[in-house]
Amino acid sequence: MAVATVVIALFTWFSYKVVKNGADDNKKLIAAAQTQADVASVEPRAWVGVLGVDSVNFDTTNGLTAIISFYNSGKTPARNVQVSLRYLLSPIALTGPKPELVSGLPFRSAQSIPPQGRYNLYVGKTSGEAFTQDQASGFQRLQPYLPSVRDKKVFLYYFGVLKYDDNLGNHRETQYCLFLADAKTKQTAMCDSFNDLN
Repeated sequence: MAVATVVIALFTWFSYKVVKNGADDNKKLIAAAQTQADVASVEPRAWVGVLGVDSVNFDTTNGLTAIISFYNSGKTPARNVQVSLRYLLSPIALTGPKPELVSGLPFRSAQSIPPQGRYNLYVGKTSGEAFTQDQASGFQRLQPYLPSVRDKKVFLYYFGVLKYDDNLGNHRETQYCLFLADAKTKQTAMCDSFNDLN
């Protein structure tokens, strides 16, 4: 009987310690969540969207050149930024790229975007910037179609995703899709779909 009482006492003490440690851990988790919520309310996360498309030019020698400007309207930086860019030719107008094209996008690292700051993505060849091997081969495939793009027989689209981490370490994405609306007036427009952010 005495042994049973000792065993019960030890089990009760052990159960108390487990429950107390669990309660302490829960208090720590609640405090950490509250701290994180306080930080997020004082310093809202990064929000990166497309600000606009600038410096648009088109000719049948160099194709489309433009600058897609991304803007971080949040109060914390967008970190671990990666960006992708791909072109698409279509004989008919599209609302945006198909999912299978998006899933195969190649990404490269880009600079962090400070709060209220910009990141410029260059479409096509820009002066003083050499083509990578992938860009050069892509441009060689595109070049024969440029007269058809100019004459509005083929639509030229550029699309991609900008990925980044917010201040809480959450992965975020900004989709973008634009097309050359008129090669002669050098007008671009955003696609009806695939222009979203989270």
